[in-house]
Amino acid sequence: LNFLSKDVQFSCDRGQITRALTNILKNASESILENEPDLTKADQSGLILVGVSANKKQVQIWVEDNGRGLPDTNREKLLEPYITTRIEGTGLGLAIVKKIVDDHNGELLLEDRSPKGSKITIKFNRKIV
Repeated sequence: LNFLSKDVQFSCDRGQITRALTNILKNASESILENEPDLTKADQSGLILVGVSANKKQVQIWVEDNGRGLPDTNREKLLEPYITTRIEGTGLGLAIVKKIVDDHNGELLLEDRSPKGSKITIKFNRKIV
């Protein structure tokens, strides 16, 4: 899987990583819309940033948004199946992401973004390809 540059590569199941990133991006966009329900496509106040960094040992991918953010307490529970903070959520999105990251021997971090929103980071051990 290749992000932004041929220099950032790592061994993975492309379909599963795509699914994980899709779930994270979907959560970010829904969080923004829940935070600002009158947001229109022309409005620039919704923000999603995606970043990738790598060194010889590790690849990190992160997604930041300026949505409603993560709960202050029991945040790790969001990684369990059927746990959600949304009225119409299934509680499976982040649980699926966690399973995929675990299957790749990676690490998943849930953090606050300042001044508002959330930051989800996935860290993968890198194998030279």
